[in-house]
Amino acid sequence: MNTILSSCQLITPFDTMPDGAVAWDRGGRIIFTGPVKKGVNIVGDRIDLKGMTAAPGLIDIHVHGGYGIAFG
Repeated sequence: MNTILSSCQLITPFDTMPDGAVAWDRGGRIIFTGPVKKGVNIVGDRIDLKGMTAAPGLIDIHVHGGYGIAFG
């Protein structure tokens, strides 16, 4: 079953949409990002995020160690 986050402000690397949607399949693969009106045919569980913002996760994978151990 697909899951759709809809009616949120969607921030992408290319645009900010006031009425956006993000959908992913059962395996966790993103199958749609864009305006809600273009994703209306996607079937699945819808979660209304009106008034909220969805944005990509920003993760810095540059590390030099952890737990007291340094590596280069």
